Amino acid sequence: MRQNRAGKKAVGFGLIFPSMQLVEIAAQCGFDSINVDGEHGHFTPESVDEICRVANGYGMSVTARVPNINSDTINLFLDRGVQGIVGPHIDTVEQAQMLADACLFPPDGQRSWGGGRGTEFGDTEKLDAMGGKLGFAKWSNANMLVFGQIESKVAWENLEEILTVPGLPE
Repeated sequence: MRQNRAGKKAVGFGLIFPSMQLVEIAAQCGFDSINVDGEHGHFTPESVDEICRVANGYGMSVTARVPNINSDTINLFLDRGVQGIVGPHIDTVEQAQMLADACLFPPDGQRSWGGGRGTEFGDTEKLDAMGGKLGFAKWSNANMLVFGQIESKVAWENLEEILTVPGLPE
């Protein structure tokens, strides 16, 4: 995400199965981020947590294509520290809004507060330094990447309307 903020392209390494060794190799080869393919790969909450821990330790961000856009599924990734979500099979503006709502804290969305890496483990000292939970939520929303994956003719026909959803890139 640092690269994106600097106007540069970030180079991401895609994982279709959990492997901490590949995360370390990607870091040593200069990759900026790890992308977990949760739609086509099998990742447990524990493996996502481990991937985030190792990647963050090397200064890399973690994004994930989730298996579906249900908020409880997305929370399993976000609560472990994933900083960007790709929602598959977005065909309508309603689905795009559902995706954005699941990824962003109120007032921008409807993401719930978890106690894991994605919310600094509830560490009040860290959270207070960011303005408390509200300050952290604002920071998180400003730094969350939310992408809807367009994969069908119906989605293409609804693209302009989908792109009006706040929280998705313009």
